[in-house]
Amino acid sequence: GFVASLTGGRNYPDLRKPLQKIMISNINNNLVLPNFLILGAARAGTTSLYYYLRQHPEVFMSPIKEVNFFAYDISSMEQLTNLSEHDFPIKTITDYQKLFKPGKDSKAIGEASPRYLWHPSAPKKIQQMIPDAKFIVILRNPIQRAFSSYLMYFNQGREKRSFRQAIEEEIQLSQSGKWPLGQMTYVGQGFYTKHLENYFHYFQRDQFQIILYEDYKVDLPGTLHQIFRFLGVSEDVASFDSLPRHNVSGLPKNKVIDFLLKPRKFTKTIRRYIPKKIHDPVFYYFMSVKERNMMKTDMEPHVRRKLIGIYRDDVLKLQNLLARDLSHWLI
Repeated sequence: GFVASLTGGRNYPDLRKPLQKIMISNINNNLVLPNFLILGAARAGTTSLYYYLRQHPEVFMSPIKEVNFFAYDISSMEQLTNLSEHDFPIKTITDYQKLFKPGKDSKAIGEASPRYLWHPSAPKKIQQMIPDAKFIVILRNPIQRAFSSYLMYFNQGREKRSFRQAIEEEIQLSQSGKWPLGQMTYVGQGFYTKHLENYFHYFQRDQFQIILYEDYKVDLPGTLHQIFRFLGVSEDVASFDSLPRHNVSGLPKNKVIDFLLKPRKFTKTIRRYIPKKIHDPVFYYFMSVKERNMMKTDMEPHVRRKLIGIYRDDVLKLQNLLARDLSHWLI
C-alpha cells in the first residue's frame, strides 16, 4: 500500500500571549474549529492537496492555505529563524474560528500549515484545542525536500548562499545540539521520525494518515480516495479537475516571467475574500505558466552524500515506523 495509516526574525515581544488555558477559555462555542490538519511536510505536495480537497463538496478548507496559528508561540522562537509577523496571518482564537465559520455544515473542515510538522510546540497546542483532530502527513525524501526548499528561496531572491554553503552553516550551528529551524533552513525540517514522535506523545497513532510523496505523484486518484476514506467523506465524487503542479522546483528559464508570477503580499491578503470558483481557475492558470517556465537542476554530488550521512539514522527509524522500504532515499 502507498499510504501508511499508523495504529496503536528572532525577537518577538508581541508574541507573549496568555497561557493556553486562558486562550481555550475564549473559544466561542458558536463558531467552528477544524477537525483535520494537513501538517506537511513542506515542498511535498501539500499545496496541491489543499486545492484538491477544496474541490470536494463535503470538505471545507480554510481560505488561507498556511494559517500557522498553532506555530505562533514565543516559547520556541529562539530556535526559529527568519520569521516575522507576516508569517502568522492569524494570531487569535477568535480570528482562527472565523476562518471556518462558512464551513460549519461540512463533514470535514481543515487547514494546511506545513510548519506544524516540525514546530516544537505545535503538537501540544493542537492537542489542547482539538484533541480529536485527524492529521494528514506527506513525507518526501528529506534530501530532495531540502534542495527543493533551497531552490524556492533562491528563486524568490531571499537566499543568496550556495546550497553547499547553506548546509555547511547549518551543520556548524547544529553543534550546539539542535538543528536550526525556520525559513531558509533546510536540514532540521527533514528529521521526520523525530517530528512524528513529538506528535505521537500527544495523539493516538490512528489519528494520522501518512503518505509518501512518490506514491502521491504516481497514484493521485488512489491517494485521494484513501484520504477521503480517512476523513469520512464520500469517495463517490466526480473526477476532480486536473491541477497544475504547485511550487515546482528548479530554476526559471525566463526571469521576467518568473518575477511577474511571484506571489505578492497584497494578493495573498485579498485572495481570502475572493470566491474559490473565481480565484482557483485564475490561480491554476498562473501556476501552469510558472511550471512551464522552470527547468530542472541538480545538487552537487558531494552535498548529497553529506546529507545521506546526516539523515541515515532517521530514515532507518522511519522505515520501521511506516513498515516501508525507504532505502532509495539513501542513494
